[in-house]
Amino acid sequence: MTDTSVTLNASITIDATQLASMLPPGAPGAPGAPGAPGAPGAPGVSPTAASVASVLAATPSFVAAVAALLAPPVVTPPAPTPTPPAPTAGVSWVFNAGKLFWEGDWSFGPGPNGVGNIAINYNDTANPAPDGTPSISVTGGQWAGWQPFINAGCQSDVDLCFVTNPYQFLTFMVKPTVANQKLGGAVLSSQDTPDGKQIQDFSAYGPTNPPIGEWSTFKVPLSIFGLTDLTILKFSISDQTGLAANKYNLCSVGFSET
Repeated sequence: MTDTSVTLNASITIDATQLASMLPPGAPGAPGAPGAPGAPGAPGVSPTAASVASVLAATPSFVAAVAALLAPPVVTPPAPTPTPPAPTAGVSWVFNAGKLFWEGDWSFGPGPNGVGNIAINYNDTANPAPDGTPSISVTGGQWAGWQPFINAGCQSDVDLCFVTNPYQFLTFMVKPTVANQKLGGAVLSSQDTPDGKQIQDFSAYGPTNPPIGEWSTFKVPLSIFGLTDLTILKFSISDQTGLAANKYNLCSVGFSET
């Protein structure tokens, strides 16, 4: 038996025999000339399967159109929802990956050379963190410091304060612009109450002379503050170089369990 199928693509084939049976007969024969009995016209002839297959094979544009109509619809799956990065185990971030997770800051101190106030920039793209995200730039005068607070409502509601337990360390990275950069800090609880003691120098918990223009890590034990209230409102990281004008960058600031 002759195969009269025509393949439109890898998955669609038309049976020319079936298609021929669905088409109408050909046109009737021509009538005789006027005034004379003409010869009867030749009867119309239905197309054969072979002729249908031949025509289909010779008209690729038609074949393509039919294939497009008969092909199953192409369904484009929706783009997958990006999976957020997993939180770092045992760390509560204050600032990380270019984002401030606490409510704001009550930073203190003058601007460079005593002009204006300290300037805090949370989107310093010119000095990115090691992961490429923006860092914090702190630009100020003598003894100026960055001081983030967890929630302004902590002033009157301790339930809105940050609970330091079970964290053991204040961790951060610094990128100095001067030699012998020295940083210190303090912690305050609700009602701006000093909690424990102020630390003048964190050098024992990181490089004593952090390289200029490079990121260095500090891991400061909370125990050195001698906290009497484990629910805190804010803390500070302040410049202790005594310079009239200074700038440094911070990133990866948080409290860690280990």
